[in-house]
Amino acid sequence: MAVQVLIVDDHPGVTAGLVGMFSTAPDLDVCGTADSGEAGLELAASLEPDVIIMDQLMPGMGGIAATRAIKSSGLACHVLMLSGHWTAGQVQAAKEAGADAIELKGGHPRELLTVIRDMTSKEQGLESDSSRPTASED
Repeated sequence: MAVQVLIVDDHPGVTAGLVGMFSTAPDLDVCGTADSGEAGLELAASLEPDVIIMDQLMPGMGGIAATRAIKSSGLACHVLMLSGHWTAGQVQAAKEAGADAIELKGGHPRELLTVIRDMTSKEQGLESDSSRPTASED
């Protein structure tokens, strides 16, 4: 069974790029997309994805607040937060909100796939590479 991924990002180009990237990964399936934190919360509750790729900065409810709400709802999913730039304070806030991984936008697509596979490999009964750092704190 493929890992179900929900993409929450307000930039249509980023969402389209991620959807295209996942279309080449037979073990990962995009189950939905949302363009705001609020819409992401609604979809997460109804779709119950394995992984949510969450943009940090969005109009309205941002990714950190949406991640906090998702994690406090008891939904059993991983949240991978993306941003074009991270400060040390933002990384800390994302971790405190419950983000399971933190990555920069614009990195190599293979890195993102590796992070998702590492996060979900335990549930799939596979070994993961837990030595990989998930974010640098500039």
